[in-house]
Amino acid sequence: MFKKPIFVNKLWAHTVWPAMRMGGVLLSVGLMTASVAHAQEADLSVLDEAAAGEREVGWSGAVSANYYERRGNSRNEDWGLGLEWGYQTDGPWKFQGLIKGDSKSENNNTTDESYKFWNAAKYYLSDKSYAVGRANYTKDRFSGIEEEVMGSAGYGRELFQRGDHRIIGEAGAGVLWTKDSEGETDTGPAAYVAGFYTWQLTETSSFSQLIGARYSDGDGNWRLRSISELKATIIGSLSGKFTYEIKRNSEVPSDDANSDFYTTLGLEYAF
Repeated sequence: MFKKPIFVNKLWAHTVWPAMRMGGVLLSVGLMTASVAHAQEADLSVLDEAAAGEREVGWSGAVSANYYERRGNSRNEDWGLGLEWGYQTDGPWKFQGLIKGDSKSENNNTTDESYKFWNAAKYYLSDKSYAVGRANYTKDRFSGIEEEVMGSAGYGRELFQRGDHRIIGEAGAGVLWTKDSEGETDTGPAAYVAGFYTWQLTETSSFSQLIGARYSDGDGNWRLRSISELKATIIGSLSGKFTYEIKRNSEVPSDDANSDFYTTLGLEYAF
């Protein structure tokens, strides 16, 4: 049974319910788009902020602890830990990274794990645009595509900003290596496109929607990743997050499902 952490009541009362009233239509459209599209992930675990005129030099980051419920190729409950970091130079360069590890359990027994390592170097071209290079490694035995490595380069730009609303777009290409659940491997060029929408609901809460598509020539696979997230400050640098994620592969082994669904409740401490 999926149990709610203590902070959920506060998150629901002060953020989730008002956000559902104001943003229900937008959230529904985002999730519906993800369910019917035949693509998956833009290789962006985090599509971060667009270029900004004022950037604080130095280190930043966040530590997160999450509880998952997953549906798709199997149904299980997981826990996970993550670490994100970034370093803004006194020039146009910013370096970022992410490490995540999840443990999956069924009937109180640990079955599989998933791991992710992501690193990026961003170069700000202007106050609204940037170039970025990324190196990604993912191992996830829950998915039909169990392992992948990708190196890519892309271009991102702030497409819209008005009041509390913001839209960022990014596109790029690279080389992708994948291994599916049957052990078959493929290598070839890949291209992606992604859009990221943020809405600052209040001074302490926000809604975001990421939708990304990627095509890899090596395995002829279209992929889609959709992430809808509500985030609210609990106290100081500690925040609570509710996330709903959909992943879809157009090509998977015959015994695997094309789509996987993730519901996440988490705590994040920023530094």
